[in-house]
Amino acid sequence: MTKKKKPEKVFTAFSENTGKCVEALCGNDKGKCFFVLGSEEDFYFLCDGKKRTIEIPKKKRKKHVKEIGFSEDFLMLLVNEKKNDKKEKNKSVEKLLRSLIHK
Repeated sequence: MTKKKKPEKVFTAFSENTGKCVEALCGNDKGKCFFVLGSEEDFYFLCDGKKRTIEIPKKKRKKHVKEIGFSEDFLMLLVNEKKNDKKEKNKSVEKLLRSLIHK
C-alpha cells in the first residue's frame, strides 16, 4: 500500500518579504527560482506557478535561499481582484518568474 500525502496548509498571509525573487541553494529544488509569498520566523513561503502554486506554496528556511531580485508586478498580480481564476494566476506567476530570470 502507498501512503497518501497529507494536503499542505493553504497559505493566506503575506509579509514585507512578499515579491522577492529567490533561488533555492539546497534540497531537491536546488537552483530553481521562486517568488516569496510570505514569511514566518525563519521560513519563507515560496511559489513558482508550476509545482508550487500560490494556493499551496513551499515552506523553506531563509538560510537555504538566496535573494536575486524583486518584482512589483508580482505584488500587483496578487492584489488584482479581476484574476480570480487560479490557473491564470499561476500561469502569470510562471511568466513573471521567467521574465525576471532571463533579464
